[in-house]
Amino acid sequence: MCFFLVGFTDCTDRIQFLFSTDDSHFVLNSDGVLIVKRGVDLDEGHQDFFVHSWDSEGNKMTVPVMVLLEHHYESWDAEQHHGGRRHQNHHNTGLDSASIKEVSSHKQYTEPWKNILLKEVCRHFYLVTQLIFMCTSCQTCLFRWSSKIKDPLEIIINVIDRNDNRPVFEQTSYVGEVAESLPKGTTVIQVKATDADEPENDNSIIKYTILSQEPKLPNDHMFAINTVNGAIMVEDAGLDRETYPEYTLQIQAADMKGEGLTGKTKVVLKVADRNDNAPVFIQSTYWGSVDENAVGVQIVKLSVTDKDEQDTPAWNAKFKIISGDPEKLFSIETGSNKQEGIIKTAQGLDFEKSRTHTLSVIVENDVPFAVEVTTSTATVVVTVKDVNEPPVFKEKEMLVNFPENLALDSVIKKCEAEDPDFAHENTVKFKIGSDPAGWLNVDENTGLVTVKRLMDRESAFVKNDTYTALILSYDDDVVPATGTGTLSITLEDVNDNPPFFVERNITVCRDDSTPVLLTVTDKDGPHHSAPYNVMVHEVSKPNWSAQMNTDSMFLTICVDLANLSVLSLVLVYFSYFLHCMIVYDYMYTQWHPKCQSLPS
Repeated sequence: MCFFLVGFTDCTDRIQFLFSTDDSHFVLNSDGVLIVKRGVDLDEGHQDFFVHSWDSEGNKMTVPVMVLLEHHYESWDAEQHHGGRRHQNHHNTGLDSASIKEVSSHKQYTEPWKNILLKEVCRHFYLVTQLIFMCTSCQTCLFRWSSKIKDPLEIIINVIDRNDNRPVFEQTSYVGEVAESLPKGTTVIQVKATDADEPENDNSIIKYTILSQEPKLPNDHMFAINTVNGAIMVEDAGLDRETYPEYTLQIQAADMKGEGLTGKTKVVLKVADRNDNAPVFIQSTYWGSVDENAVGVQIVKLSVTDKDEQDTPAWNAKFKIISGDPEKLFSIETGSNKQEGIIKTAQGLDFEKSRTHTLSVIVENDVPFAVEVTTSTATVVVTVKDVNEPPVFKEKEMLVNFPENLALDSVIKKCEAEDPDFAHENTVKFKIGSDPAGWLNVDENTGLVTVKRLMDRESAFVKNDTYTALILSYDDDVVPATGTGTLSITLEDVNDNPPFFVERNITVCRDDSTPVLLTVTDKDGPHHSAPYNVMVHEVSKPNWSAQMNTDSMFLTICVDLANLSVLSLVLVYFSYFLHCMIVYDYMYTQWHPKCQSLPS
């Protein structure tokens, strides 16, 4: 007879196990069915024995079993016997019917093989068995009891979780970064803890809290934590890296909604710099001086300080002149140490125009400010020092036009210059600075430029018909200052140069009467040059003839050269625009017995 069904599992997929018992009245099949092998004497009301089994790893497990004598019957007499209530007949040893019962016990057991008495009160049905074991994947043990194999009674025993696991943080410590001056409520880092107890149970529901904060300044509640998800947030907007660069928080996670077992971790938060501090000038006013007319000269350095992290864009200073320099006479740049501004002259200053300049300078950082701050400004007073300035020509470049044959001592230009130093009563004088051809003279006191030597447009010192000279003006100070003026003289061409033959000597052959070609040219301009007229002088006409062809002339021998050794020739030629006769020169012509060509 099937008496009892033992539900057993080793947390694997096995469904067949090896069972044994130390009581020969009973035997267990591999499926856990407990069978009465022979008659059992229950005079004492129960029978105790042990059931043994082995898991997949060979570990032996033993379960104590107690079989109780229970009488079951229902009758009207029984109801009267029990005060008119219907109940199961406890005088009958058989189980007439079977039903599924679920029994729970909230008692927690710490000993591994503790006997458990489960009592089903409403039916007066008692079952004694054992909580075999519990593992993470086995939370239910099934036992079957039946008086007949075909009519089992299934009892479901729910193993209830107990709070035997502490919350464990994923990291023993956390390191994070929080930017200073963040607004309240900004999340900076999140911690997480887990609990091995049953999910969705108070045993595993975790609540996070901050146990301590170091340093406790500027107050003890600079941070807050979300009790549910572990997110750590800024609670006070007063984070300041320059004062407190790091915070250490002790965080606790407690199960049972904060009332149970606890786990702890440490969170180190490093305060990252933000540009929340404006650079500040060390002085409110700076003074400097510079000589007038000096360009690119350093005048003064403006030093600042900044509380932000050194050598970062939030610390590096940059400067700007915001007023007092409408003409852009000054420039300002950041020094190499990034904490000073250097003011220089961008243009030459004029002492006579303004002896002082007052500038307003603002300082900021390379990056914008992260919070609203008050920027620092400074006043810079620049004093201009007077220096002996050179006289200044009224005309920096003096242009004049004259014919090249201008007479000696003729006035070309009167130079005028003024000394800009009103504070000094200096006398301005003049002198020649550059006169390549030596044609000019200048009066020291009046500045009159006159012709010292006749000028020549065809001179090598004349470029594009223009002769250039430099005139200097200077004062009579202890250390004279000199100014420079340029005098450009455009020379007009006159017919002052006769035409001439390029060839100075010719050779002719005695037996060859071929005409000789001679080239005529003139140094004057195109209006005083070709066409030319050429004729043979009276003394040479018996022996020579000449004919012009544009700027060339054909010269022909008119006599027999057999008895001559040397011929003399006098040519007279006229420029088309020259109304006088010019005797050129004597040209000596020698002959050679044999000639292949006539050299020009």
